[in-house]
Amino acid sequence: MKKLSILVAALLMAALVCTQVTGVRDEQYQPPRKFWRLDFQHTGLHYIRSGGVAVSYTTYRVTNNTGTDRLFAPIFRVETETKQLTYARPSPGLAQAIRQKHGKKFEDLNQITGILKDKETKLGVAIFHRLDPNADHVKVFVKGLTNAYRYQDEDNRKGYQRQEYLVHWFRPGDTQDRPDDRVDTVFDGWVWRSPAIGTTTPVNE
Repeated sequence: MKKLSILVAALLMAALVCTQVTGVRDEQYQPPRKFWRLDFQHTGLHYIRSGGVAVSYTTYRVTNNTGTDRLFAPIFRVETETKQLTYARPSPGLAQAIRQKHGKKFEDLNQITGILKDKETKLGVAIFHRLDPNADHVKVFVKGLTNAYRYQDEDNRKGYQRQEYLVHWFRPGDTQDRPDDRVDTVFDGWVWRSPAIGTTTPVNE
């Protein structure tokens, strides 16, 4: 009977240890993250007059082919060689004027933000107010099209990088003459962006 009690106690102790170890492993285990990406196409950099001032904007098409519904909340960050940093923001009045100009039902940032169903396509417009008229190079980083990220050694620092869509436009001309047909595309595609360092690396598909 004494030996049986010792055996039972040993089995209970072993079960407790296994449970604790399993619990630790479960807490430490992180399943691989499934990356997804929305399809994105833009129409270039355009201009529209508002109060006698030329306002820059781009129209785009976004499609969800990821296999499930996704939250679409895009952020358009604009950088110029003149060190200007700004963001696209909604403008219902200008958005309506752009719809009339192109004859399409583009949604501004407020309207388009929300659930994008699987296989659904939406048309949007990003409006860039007060873009530096002296800037020739305009870079637009689009965030919210993918959840892809990585950790990468850069400048002897291991940093977090997220995937964003970058469009780099070159618009030669003076401050009053910025016709649409004089805007050249320097780069158009996916990049890895380091928020802390501010560098970008093209994504090798």
